[in-house]
Amino acid sequence: MEQQLGLWESIVSILTLKLIYGLGAFAVFSFLLYLTRKNKLSSRIRIVVASLLLFYYMSVTFLNVFGIPTLSELYRINGFKEQVFNPNINLIPFREGLSLGFLFNIACFIPIGFLCPIISRVYEKIKYAFLFGVSISLVIEISQLFTVNRATDIDDLLANSLGTVMGYVVFTLLSKRVRNKVTISFDENVISSGMIPVLIVLLTFVITFYS
Repeated sequence: MEQQLGLWESIVSILTLKLIYGLGAFAVFSFLLYLTRKNKLSSRIRIVVASLLLFYYMSVTFLNVFGIPTLSELYRINGFKEQVFNPNINLIPFREGLSLGFLFNIACFIPIGFLCPIISRVYEKIKYAFLFGVSISLVIEISQLFTVNRATDIDDLLANSLGTVMGYVVFTLLSKRVRNKVTISFDENVISSGMIPVLIVLLTFVITFYS
């Protein structure tokens, strides 16, 4: 029973965010309501809900999963007279074989590949979804250079990219099934720019860094 309570407390701790993230979510919500004010209700709901889910997911993973370094951590490391820049780089794919960590990294990026095409039709093209996933992964791996216990690993980049593509495939399959059953019409002024997911990721990264 104690082990179950401990596990539940750990899960709640991972999923719980600071107040500053709530303020960020409110900013995203308000901005998108204004940006989509001329869209049909169904389009607005789709964009806003998917964007908030992406914001929450990136906040949780940046803070508690990928271990993005924070400003306070860098100050603490510097206060101990340790090096802030700690390059631990592996550029050899599968040097230690296929691990559970590789599969975990794939799973972590599936939601990103799934949500982005819902937010913006730009990502209905696989090349843009793929580039978006690769870009996020590169940001994460570069940030690992400024941590003490984490490594910049080519395996992580490969796994994250594969996870994004898998998420895109899931979206495509589900989208085709839905469109076969109902007719989906998109507003002519629907947000076609891929900047919304980009801005959400940048916002969550900045909030995490200063949190």
